[in-house]
Amino acid sequence: MNFENRTKLESSNSRKKVLELLETGIQRVLPENALKGQISFNEEKKELIIQGKKFSVKGRIFVIGAGKASSEMAKAVEEILGTKNIEAGIINCNMGFNLTKKIEIHKASHPVPDENGLIGTKKMLELKEKYSINENDLILCLMSGGGSSFMVAPQAGITLEELIKTNQILVKEVSEIHKINTIRKHYSKVKGGKLAQFFAPAKIISLIISDVIGDDLSFIASGPSVQDKTTFADALKIIQESKIEEKLPSSVYNYIKNNAGKTVNETPKQLTNSFPFLIATNKQALKAMQEKASELGLNAVIDSDTVKGNSQETAEKIALMISSEKTSFTEKEIPEKPCVILMGGETTVKITGKAGKGGRNQELSLRVLNEIHKLNQKNKFVFASIGTDGADFIDDAAGGIIDSNSMQEIKEKKLDLNKFIENHDSFNLLTKINGLLATGKTGTNTCDLMILLIE
Repeated sequence: MNFENRTKLESSNSRKKVLELLETGIQRVLPENALKGQISFNEEKKELIIQGKKFSVKGRIFVIGAGKASSEMAKAVEEILGTKNIEAGIINCNMGFNLTKKIEIHKASHPVPDENGLIGTKKMLELKEKYSINENDLILCLMSGGGSSFMVAPQAGITLEELIKTNQILVKEVSEIHKINTIRKHYSKVKGGKLAQFFAPAKIISLIISDVIGDDLSFIASGPSVQDKTTFADALKIIQESKIEEKLPSSVYNYIKNNAGKTVNETPKQLTNSFPFLIATNKQALKAMQEKASELGLNAVIDSDTVKGNSQETAEKIALMISSEKTSFTEKEIPEKPCVILMGGETTVKITGKAGKGGRNQELSLRVLNEIHKLNQKNKFVFASIGTDGADFIDDAAGGIIDSNSMQEIKEKKLDLNKFIENHDSFNLLTKINGLLATGKTGTNTCDLMILLIE
């Protein structure tokens, strides 16, 4: 990955170091780097080795999956196994269509599901009968963030249009991804472990890149290949607490309501044929950044990889660290300056009224700038926040970067920082002050990375 206008963005040595650290973090969790360091195939013994665990390949290998990183994962899997050792495969993704030779990359939509996703998911399921997949065969399931949208298979009686409407309501009305995915699992034929259940008795080995805070495998992409601990009753409770009963299509609401308290259609609570592996995480990216910081002569501390919640409250906590002795999220000692404080996770932005152009990372950058300015402190700093997938709500921005000179530039150009924040128009302000980070789609997705450098 490369930053657009990098030379311009590197207006100071400190900014240059911050960009190097962000690049290092994202490089660590790119599928090619993540998979090749943890997976190998012994051609002679016909053994697949993942994180030290050996799987004997008695039959054939099939590849399925979905997510923003799945096409890059498929490319890496082909290189590791060799195409001759893959019988067939299909991946639902929205990029990387020419990356593979044997595995089909099927175009699907994100964040709104579409008919292509429905068709691609159906083709995955058809592999079982087409190839008479049995207990000797092995299925590699490549999953990453965005898989909930790409893998589409609603229960009978629920149309694609109703599924799309449901998805839109959940994203707008339900606050946490764990709650959203609890509901999603219970109106799908494949989510919540049902994909693995469908392919039993064949072993299904899942290689997973996490975009979920806390890395709970059962919630990443709604956990299609992982046993599920949630129930219809849990889903119904979330719907009722969110007061969306009347907003949801009746087919979806009634399916969940009518199955609450029953076990016949419940998601599987135990899967003996499922073997999930966490391949790349936000924490791994932060660790790589910490190691790189040491090489650059910076003391570094990882504050938290579970930063979440309102962007304004997060900005206030980050700003306080400029002149504090401890970090804001885990109260670790702030090292001797110059230092960097590393954080990961995902903040949320509550849109009120008409919104401008931007995303949560871009807005967080401006809010941090505003809060630091209020403190009137003298330490020089650089702050940046970036989406590891390269798309911060919009495809033409990955995040934002600001520093000690940003507020002065805003004043010189007679711009109103508060107005841009109130209008959620961070993109247009950051472009005016050399603060926009753009990379294009990176091919991975492990939440957001945030870095505060204090001189």
